[in-house]
Amino acid sequence: MSNNKKAQIGETMTWVVATLVIITILAVSIFISTAFLNKYKRPSSSYSQAADILGSESFYSYLLTNNQEGNSIYEQLKTEDNLNDFNGNLGVSIFKNFYGKEYNDVWLGIIFSRTLLPAKSNAFFDNHPSSIKGGDIYGRVSDYVLDNVILNEDKTINLYLGDKN
Repeated sequence: MSNNKKAQIGETMTWVVATLVIITILAVSIFISTAFLNKYKRPSSSYSQAADILGSESFYSYLLTNNQEGNSIYEQLKTEDNLNDFNGNLGVSIFKNFYGKEYNDVWLGIIFSRTLLPAKSNAFFDNHPSSIKGGDIYGRVSDYVLDNVILNEDKTINLYLGDKN
């Protein structure tokens, strides 16, 4: 009978130690994967509280569209300072032609992190949204939808839909 008690204690101790080893291995692997994956962060983005869901989805789909060389528009805009013929004309056909019926003011462009003229004018969407005063894209506007995706630490690509019909 005393042998059974020792066997039960031994088996219990084995399971307790095994459980602690498994928990330790899991904790270490989570720590390592978190530390390793932090350098591969996804691009940040933000959107307005009053975001047009369909507009946001169109904007993100637009950024994932591939050009003739197989590069996405997002990758293209990370290296270029403005819209080119392919992504500019595609933006016009998606946003001006489709969302121009719902919104009076549609603007797609690159914003730089600088205080003087942060909005980069382009031939497709003019200088900046007409309802924004002073060229500040982040000004106080009563009726607007703004989505932006950070391209790098100095610039973002923004979609502005303002003054709903």
